[in-house]
Amino acid sequence: MQALRAANISNVACGAYASYAVTAAGEVYAWGSNSFGQLGLGPAEAAIVPLPKVVQWLRAQRAVIYELFGGQRTVFAMEQSGKVYAIGNNEFGMLALGDETTRNIPATLADLVGNVLSCAICVHMQMCVSYLSVCLSICLSVCLSVCLS
Repeated sequence: MQALRAANISNVACGAYASYAVTAAGEVYAWGSNSFGQLGLGPAEAAIVPLPKVVQWLRAQRAVIYELFGGQRTVFAMEQSGKVYAIGNNEFGMLALGDETTRNIPATLADLVGNVLSCAICVHMQMCVSYLSVCLSICLSVCLSVCLS
């Protein structure tokens, strides 16, 4: 955990076998299972990442992340500017990107840009997002969670 010792951690999140930390500056560190690219570290990264690594793609975009929501093999990151990024398994279109291509680097959810998000909850292999008092459910089965507004 040497990479995180000097970082001012403001938020943490987890998925199935993957963990994430967000610094006060909005940088994201990821470690654990990367079998579906859910750590967002790119195509060359190993299936298991035992120590925290910064998500370089987000750093290169100068994204300032304030919240992460992990699912079983997916993660969603919310930026202060309002952008939402999806990463990981997209086998059934659960990243809401209009296809079924798994992402090993963050992809912008264009349909959510500009909406004020109040929460996002990932359960198993699904995600619920609440914005403007409407709950959008992107899931494989019945959404088991309630979006808080």
